[in-house]
Amino acid sequence: MMRLNWQIRQVQLLLERLGLQQLVWMDCLVMMLNKAIFLDRDGVINKRLIGDYVKKIEEFELLPNVREALIEFKKMGYLLIVVTNQQGSKQFLIFYNL
Repeated sequence: MMRLNWQIRQVQLLLERLGLQQLVWMDCLVMMLNKAIFLDRDGVINKRLIGDYVKKIEEFELLPNVREALIEFKKMGYLLIVVTNQQGSKQFLIFYNL
């Protein structure tokens, strides 16, 4: 449990250092064997379109420092899960190579 708390603190420090405290990761949902971070999409990891949501890969633009944060999370062994309530997301998948 002590190791788990240390890892959670490392994630918190990384978010603070990168200025990404607004990341929504649902209490981190960290488990002993399967660590995961749940991230909202529009406005959290990518630039939000005014009055709309991203529907095409050409419209998808990561916010500053997000790429670096995601890479660090992966190095720490976290499964990264992007969540969204956008209606168009059920029609296609977006994959972004770091």
